[in-house]
Amino acid sequence: MATALSEEELDNEDYYSLLNVRREASSEELKAAYRRLCMLYHPDKHRDPELKLQAERLFNLVHQAYEVLSDPQTRAIYDIYGKRGLEMEGWEVVERRRTPAEIREEFERLQREREERRLQQRTNPKGTISVGIDATDLFDRYEEEYEDVSGSGFPQIEINKMHISQSIEAPLTASDTAILSGSLSTQNGNGGGSINFALRRVTSAKGWGELEFGAGDLQGPLFGLKLFRNLTPRCFVTTNCALQFSSRGIRPGLTTVLARNLDKNTVGYLQWRWGIQSAMNTSIVRDTKTSHFTVALQLGIPHSFALISYQHKFQDDDQTRVKGSLKAGFFGTVVEYGAERKISRHSVLGAAVSVGVPQGVSLKVKLNRASQTYFFPIHLTDQLLPSAVFYATVGPLVLYFALHRLVIRPYLRAQKEKELEKQRESTATDILQKKQEAEAAVSAASPSPCRSFAPWLLGLFCLSCRAQAALFKPMLLKPGLWGEVLHTLYAGLRGLRSQAFLPQQLPWSFSLYFWLHWVLVAARRLSLVAESEGCSSLWCTSFSLPWLLLLQSTGSGHAGFSSCGLRAQ
Repeated sequence: MATALSEEELDNEDYYSLLNVRREASSEELKAAYRRLCMLYHPDKHRDPELKLQAERLFNLVHQAYEVLSDPQTRAIYDIYGKRGLEMEGWEVVERRRTPAEIREEFERLQREREERRLQQRTNPKGTISVGIDATDLFDRYEEEYEDVSGSGFPQIEINKMHISQSIEAPLTASDTAILSGSLSTQNGNGGGSINFALRRVTSAKGWGELEFGAGDLQGPLFGLKLFRNLTPRCFVTTNCALQFSSRGIRPGLTTVLARNLDKNTVGYLQWRWGIQSAMNTSIVRDTKTSHFTVALQLGIPHSFALISYQHKFQDDDQTRVKGSLKAGFFGTVVEYGAERKISRHSVLGAAVSVGVPQGVSLKVKLNRASQTYFFPIHLTDQLLPSAVFYATVGPLVLYFALHRLVIRPYLRAQKEKELEKQRESTATDILQKKQEAEAAVSAASPSPCRSFAPWLLGLFCLSCRAQAALFKPMLLKPGLWGEVLHTLYAGLRGLRSQAFLPQQLPWSFSLYFWLHWVLVAARRLSLVAESEGCSSLWCTSFSLPWLLLLQSTGSGHAGFSSCGLRAQ
């Protein structure tokens, strides 16, 4: 909940409120609001440097909001995801304004992620650590008279085997890659290791080949060749040939796998293995969004078995999976069930219980951390004991929920609170900036001193026109144009008042139409002449020109004089 609130605080830029329109506003309404606010916040209408700077900032915000809402695609993205959706990769429409510290922090973070991603792609490290634990003393204890050394009564838990393997890749060219891998194994005090080097070349978009060399302390040199080829868009084949040199001679081996896509979610495999543990295996794997199903049958020496496995995938944030399998063959029968769950961004924890004859009961715990795997098989008993099955099933669940309640959840909550506090500190500057922008908007919308004197300047201009008309030349007007002039002037003043350039309460503006008419007509210096007489425009003396220019410079002559054809002669 806290995270959601923090995201709302970070994404509180409402473009509709900024333009003062409805969320269902049409393009014409958006355009009208944009024009109105552009006239209101235009920087050229201010002479004060501070007000001009504030108006420029507000003008840019209005322009940014109109650019987003005028485009149907970006408007749809904004309506669904907000301003964060516009900042996602591939959806950028406008550049987000950040402080220098935020820009530097973002650049450093992106640079680190880019370097880590490049290193991951170049090396592609893979590792496996397996630790076998013998805990049979918990359920199969010997009698004390048969023990050589009297113990303290506590069960003895031992590590009887370990295995460690690691591999990295080094791209040489665009098509060649070197692979270096090694492994170490030990069991009951005896162990050994090996190191392998492979060179892989991508021959085309349909295939690649790999040549492998290896050596170890327990086994002799190893030479291998692996080939991969796409036969059809739905079928591929893999072949692996190996020659193992040992004290007993050369031991060849061949493994071939033929696979075919049966449908969108189903793949069939046919495997033939000759040499070491020869066998023929066929399997069908079906993988969907909510399930994973496998059925396999193998005939070979020394093992032949049938396998059926099912895994259910829950559609939750933790990606919980529950699985079960049944495997029966010449070696016995094994039933295995378990579950796995995502505990962090890159970590998946899983546990499975294996019950079989003659293997007994075992608990297998596995942790996947990115490309690293940690595997802990715990052998509990050689017999089928209900108590061992119960503790192997309930024990991991109780331990997991206890750790989740006491350790994992408080840790994640503390991390979220820390991130939330950091986000609040980082948005303090943005909130202050928005407050300043709001104050600047009020200052820019309030009438300036020049606008306050605009009515009096217009009145003086009209009186000047009357005096000049009485003393000098009469004012000639084309027939039918005088009404248009007055109507245009009055409409211009009403437009200025609606655009917030003039105060809303102007009682003089309603009588201006008749006032200007009285100024010129009452002096009996306004004449209507025919077009044939050669007079086609409204003119006044040069003494009225300064008033006209002064009104136009203050913004009060927006449409009243420029569109009516008034000029001085």
